Amino acid sequence: MLLDTAADAAAATGVAVIGAVIPASGGFYWLDPTVALLIAIVIGYHALVLLKYAGRVLRRHATGPTA
Repeated sequence: MLLDTAADAAAATGVAVIGAVIPASGGFYWLDPTVALLIAIVIGYHALVLLKYAGRVLRRHATGPTA
């Protein structure tokens, strides 16, 4: 849970910072999709780690005693 909250906070911070930098810089518009892509990569990586963990737990419980 804490990791999800930290990831949400980091994504929101990244969006806010870039939202302030683009107008202040006078046109670094390429930063917006770049930061969005980086945030998506981080979220995707953590989603894959979570899926791997969930699969491991499900396999462990599925191969338990049958009696």
